[in-house]
Amino acid sequence: MTNETLTQRRSKQGSEPLHHGRADFAAPLLPSADAHQFVQRLQSAGNANNVTLTSVSTWEAASSPHKFGRAGVSADLRGSYPQIKSVLGEVLGRSPNLVLQGFFLKRRGQPTEIEAHADFVLLSRPGASL
Repeated sequence: MTNETLTQRRSKQGSEPLHHGRADFAAPLLPSADAHQFVQRLQSAGNANNVTLTSVSTWEAASSPHKFGRAGVSADLRGSYPQIKSVLGEVLGRSPNLVLQGFFLKRRGQPTEIEAHADFVLLSRPGASL
């Protein structure tokens, strides 16, 4: 695809390039990343899907004018594979600033019971506060 074709497509879509031809990809991010609010959503999704949240830890790093704000959540979940998958789908679908950074599954004693560990990172716009 040539530069001319790319420019024509952008103008048809109504997107204006920023920063020397690059779109502002941080614009859709929320202005803040609240780990405790996310933990409440995760707990609610777990309760709705019969998944137990067995442990949670959080951390936060403030944003700066040139750096994304970040809030991390590590969670251990217990339930069946379809239930855990539903919880992840629900929280990822509702949080545009959420990244699933790591995920691990381990079978428990019963054939249908699974233990999962998930590491999430919530991002906020540069210059925004946590």
